Amino acid sequence: MSGGHWQYAGKRIESDLLEISRDDEALKHWPRTLGLLRRLATAIGDAEHTMDWAISGDTCIEDTNDDALANAIVKAVTGLE
Repeated sequence: MSGGHWQYAGKRIESDLLEISRDDEALKHWPRTLGLLRRLATAIGDAEHTMDWAISGDTCIEDTNDDALANAIVKAVTGLE
């Protein structure tokens, strides 16, 4: 198994966004923005993982699922499909 195309950065991205979104000082100034980051964290982490896994050589890209990945991120922010 390889280290991934981007070294499976999705979980690090997700973790960092969640940490930022929970910062008490930042929440005083940017609560709405941090709420969006919190909602985006898992969706972006999952999308990165899917893309990374597909192009890392660990699997074969059969369908890029671009619409599905983009829609998951949009849904995370807006709640809309």
